[in-house]
Amino acid sequence: MKKQHWFLLALLVCVLVGGIQSIVLAAGSASMTVTNQTTVYPKHITFEWVCEEDGEVSGDESAVISGIPIAFVTYPSATAPTANYDLTLVDENGNDILCGTGANRASAADELVVGDSLAPFSNTTLELKALNAGSYKGGTAILYYR
Repeated sequence: MKKQHWFLLALLVCVLVGGIQSIVLAAGSASMTVTNQTTVYPKHITFEWVCEEDGEVSGDESAVISGIPIAFVTYPSATAPTANYDLTLVDENGNDILCGTGANRASAADELVVGDSLAPFSNTTLELKALNAGSYKGGTAILYYR
């Protein structure tokens, strides 16, 4: 019994200190799940999102992080967004670390942006915003960084 308590305590400490942090948001019909994975390489943040009726969604931010982007990948969901939907990933100062490369995303294909096209970020949270995606449409976006 004592070993189980130590295991649970160790697991709780790992999660609180920087393991996996997950936030689920819901505002009206829009929802977003933000998962920060900081204990594996490459580090990554996963944003799973669904728009409201107006085709837009923005949500809570990642944990405070610093890094140099390696890649940004988007995956349309089964309820694929409208063609040429737009994503931005903004820091606390409103700067889009995607540098405009999140515009005009494909609705039926996975897309990749490599790190050279992305801006580094330091000691900030990141917030994903989707525009023009269509009513109740969604997808997944993953930022890999080091």
